Amino acid sequence: MKRVLLRVAAVIGVGVLVAAGTVVVLVASYPQPLIEWYAARSLDRRLSFASLKIGWGNPVTVEARDIRLSNAPWAPEPDMFSADYLAGDLDTDALWRGVMRWRRLRVEKPVVLLERGPDNQRNWRFPGSGGPATGFAVVPKNRTQFPILLNFVMHNGAVILRSPGHQDIRIDFYNLGIRAPADDKPAQLTVDSAYNGAALRLNADTDSFVQLRDGTTPFGASLSIAAAPGTINFKGTLQEPVDFEGARGTLEVDAQNLGDLLKIFGAGVPAAFPLRLAGPFEKTGDHWQITHGDGHLAAGNFNGDVALDEGARGQPDAVAVNLAFDRLDVATLLAGTRTSSDKPISLQPEPMPGALFDATLAAQTLVYDRLRFTDVKVHGRTKPSDVAVDALSFKFAGGTVEADASARGVGTGGVVALNATAAALDAGQIVEILGGDKKEIAGQLDGRVTLDMRGETAADGLKHSRAQAVLAMVQGTVSRDLIERASTNLLTLFRAGEGDAPLSCLLGVAEMKDGVVAIGPFRLRTPTTTFLAGGRADLVTDHVDLNIRSSGGGVFALKLPLQVTGSFQKLNAKPLLGTAPPIRETADHDLPPGMRALIEHNPCLR
Repeated sequence: MKRVLLRVAAVIGVGVLVAAGTVVVLVASYPQPLIEWYAARSLDRRLSFASLKIGWGNPVTVEARDIRLSNAPWAPEPDMFSADYLAGDLDTDALWRGVMRWRRLRVEKPVVLLERGPDNQRNWRFPGSGGPATGFAVVPKNRTQFPILLNFVMHNGAVILRSPGHQDIRIDFYNLGIRAPADDKPAQLTVDSAYNGAALRLNADTDSFVQLRDGTTPFGASLSIAAAPGTINFKGTLQEPVDFEGARGTLEVDAQNLGDLLKIFGAGVPAAFPLRLAGPFEKTGDHWQITHGDGHLAAGNFNGDVALDEGARGQPDAVAVNLAFDRLDVATLLAGTRTSSDKPISLQPEPMPGALFDATLAAQTLVYDRLRFTDVKVHGRTKPSDVAVDALSFKFAGGTVEADASARGVGTGGVVALNATAAALDAGQIVEILGGDKKEIAGQLDGRVTLDMRGETAADGLKHSRAQAVLAMVQGTVSRDLIERASTNLLTLFRAGEGDAPLSCLLGVAEMKDGVVAIGPFRLRTPTTTFLAGGRADLVTDHVDLNIRSSGGGVFALKLPLQVTGSFQKLNAKPLLGTAPPIRETADHDLPPGMRALIEHNPCLR
């Protein structure tokens, strides 16, 4: 479908030339009944005219009305081609040399139906299509057989593409014109059209018809496709212009709305954001590629390679991307891919995607709202019912994070898995990101997380989930005010604690089952005080119940346990009077080796 608009000339060849060419090739010898008989014999299709007038001379003038070429026997529609009116002047001298040279040609309301049938049948395949690839041809097989059209106009035409099990694709050609001052002078093509109702305009400046019919040299062309969502420009050469084959040159894409532009060409991808891309371009067979291109996306510039291999009929295309960004705004991208805020997030990857992606991306800076990540590197791929991020790494809060993730379709839902490792994160920056005061704690945090969830939606998956996490820190500082408040020290009634205290260690372990997180042990130790916390957080009902107790802290420490309860948005802390619930003090969980190593190297549980 991607090359349809660039095959306007082929449409003319299939439709107009079948009708007009067959009429004129034999005008010198055959009247209308014999022309219709010859067409039926050559193409194994019935060609008919309501009326046909031929003016003898040089040029030969032709005027025909209600032209119809019958469809393949297996096709339900009676006609493959029809046109209300055709009139033109054909150069007789050129015709004797085997060249169909139209000085003037006008076609009104032509309709071409290109239809696929059972058993790989195509209605545009004629019995004589295996004939010579050089010399004269009513239906050209390549550029060397293409007619010369010095002054061609077509009004209110249409091409309909039909495949079993798929909705028709309709390309309307409201006005189409080809102009060339001479056979050996550059030509111009202009098309006002619509692709499934979306208005398009195509302009092309090309080499001459003489160069077009010389198959030994590349054919130069400058093409521009303009639509409301954006423009596509190509400047270079083509080995087979009719098929947009053997293309080599530069390609520029300027999309104000990438999703709307892709939708015009049959790719329903949610991408409501602008994109600019330009670079060296090649197309050979089903392979399209931009190499060392430059562009702009989501408030950032990028460079790299983009390649597409068209899939066979009924199969997805394959897209390979290798891009490096200076800055990437994830919030802008996510806003552009969101289809409905009320629609639940599905955990099932697309079982029949239109394209399979293999992407390697890098970004010097990646921003998401107030979060900022640097030195981002990611590789991911998609397959039917399968999405995987094989490797993800970035720098954040002074440290590094590495992760991998996958989503696999199972039944009507999916299974999502995540593994992440964090090293040397600045504890103060993390507290500040969470809304606290970064001065309350300082040091380097290490952590590991694993997650497994399954279900039809993210909300459903949370109710059927498993996760483990370990957070550890050694040798930091913590504010004395925070220590005194957490240990319910009487001194806090008269003053705020001043300065920092050494933090010997911090260790936290959490496990989640079906959306309920069991926290504990969570231990923080200073030279004078030890804090132990534990409890649970229900992510499904949005409720936290956490208990904190302390030991040490001096003679003024009451050592009353604290209870923290409420929703995540509104937590309340108060002393817990009476018997405090038990808190898990040992990390005897069944943990992966990496998490177990973090615990064993931390002195908090020794």
